[in-house]
Amino acid sequence: MTTVAVASGRTYGAGADIFVACDRRIALPGTQFAFPGSGFGIVLGTGRLAQRIGSTAARRVLLDGTPLSVESALELGLATEICEERALPDLISGIARSAERLSLQTVLSLHEVTNRQKDDLDLSALVRSASAPGLHRRIEAYAASVRKVN
Repeated sequence: MTTVAVASGRTYGAGADIFVACDRRIALPGTQFAFPGSGFGIVLGTGRLAQRIGSTAARRVLLDGTPLSVESALELGLATEICEERALPDLISGIARSAERLSLQTVLSLHEVTNRQKDDLDLSALVRSASAPGLHRRIEAYAASVRKVN
């Protein structure tokens, strides 16, 4: 199957990671993306993000933690397209028609040869970062620092 995500508004953290995991990543105008986990010590979806936008850009986005505009997301390859909300049904219908012509085996094979990420490494990095002592304190400190900036 072909996976499709549509992002609108603030798409942050795990939501942004799910968006990155999909084949077609459609963003509505004005959408912002952020991966704030590193700000409180969580390593989430980093391999997948690096595969999409390149390791140097991924490190910059993850270490910076500030929101990316929809235009920046498209330029980096995080989003595959920007679509006005009124045009979304037609776009999704077109994607579905294209997907229907492919066999499941073909799609699985394409995913296999184009997906070189190591999901087990990403998962182990997430588990290690989430199980490090003091997560609650780190999240509170991060939230306080964000409130100061805003």
